[in-house]
Amino acid sequence: MNQQLYDQLVEAGKVLVQREETEETIRIYADKIEEQNNTLEKARKDIKKLPKFYVLRLVLGLVFLWFGGVITLAFGMGVLMCLFGTLIWIPLGLLLFLAGILIPGMQSFIVAPFALIPMAIATIIMVVFLLMPLIVDAVGISLIISIPVSKKQHTKKATAKYEKLKVDFEEKNKILEDEINRLKEELDAFLGENGKYIEFLPVDYQTVHAVCFMLKSVKNLRADTLKEAINLYDQELKHLEAMAAAERQRLQNESMLYAMELLNMNMEHMNENQARTNQILRSIDTIQTINMAHHW
Repeated sequence: MNQQLYDQLVEAGKVLVQREETEETIRIYADKIEEQNNTLEKARKDIKKLPKFYVLRLVLGLVFLWFGGVITLAFGMGVLMCLFGTLIWIPLGLLLFLAGILIPGMQSFIVAPFALIPMAIATIIMVVFLLMPLIVDAVGISLIISIPVSKKQHTKKATAKYEKLKVDFEEKNKILEDEINRLKEELDAFLGENGKYIEFLPVDYQTVHAVCFMLKSVKNLRADTLKEAINLYDQELKHLEAMAAAERQRLQNESMLYAMELLNMNMEHMNENQARTNQILRSIDTIQTINMAHHW
């Protein structure tokens, strides 16, 4: 075993472990800052968004206003007729009622109350036709008026949320940025002191994974020089890539086979349905033939 190369790889592994751990921590902090910035940007955009059910309220409001107008136009003449009838029936009913009271005889007294019934019905219909458009229009107007009110409330609420997140994230991001700067300074100082232990490795192979593989190769006497260890590592990478490609191909083939099985099952069901349909048609033809023969 090449002890010198082995020791060099051990020292290089220690440096690379420290470097990769620090770089991973820096990446995590940077991702956290980006995540918080994205959340803050989303909160800022939410301020300009329309409130919930904005379109629904607008559509319903216009529908109610339209419906109220239709009622007014459709039943306007009916309302006038009811009003005209009421003006006629009120004096007539009162006269009959007074006649039933003042004139002796049960007949007038009985007729008078019944004379008030058409008057009451006409009055009720008129009131309903007058109130219905007003109620429908009031609902439509309230729905439309609620839109700017809810928009104002939504903007106020979204702005308060954005301001709160902004203060919170600015403080957190400042802490993370300071930590990132500190880690970068420590890493630069560490590499400045220990970078000599990885200088013998080509840049593309200055990774923990590569050094670990080369250590095993040297220890197991598969490589005596750095060049041999690097060649073995390249072969291992190609082998892993080939295995990954084969696995992807296998999964793709399984997906295609599953799709073909589903297609075959659907074709079988279609054939079965077609066979049943043909059988039913043959039965109908037989029945028609028997009926025709019986008719003759």
